[in-house]
Amino acid sequence: MVEIMAYTKAEKRALDVVVDEIDRLSCCRLSHLQVARRAGVGRSTVRSAIAKAVSLGALQVQRRQNDGLTNVMRRV
Repeated sequence: MVEIMAYTKAEKRALDVVVDEIDRLSCCRLSHLQVARRAGVGRSTVRSAIAKAVSLGALQVQRRQNDGLTNVMRRV
């Protein structure tokens, strides 16, 4: 479960998009821009929210830098 108190309202909206995608498809492959547009926030807010969730152990991110595809996020 994502720890709510650690996030701003905008970060929470971004994480809601990520979590909804994970619930629907078992992982989230949306780009930061796609998450930002769906949540109505900026890309830096999405990056900050994901970084906080990873540091709190709520999300795991599989970085895919070499294949040109988006990262894969999963709940821990």
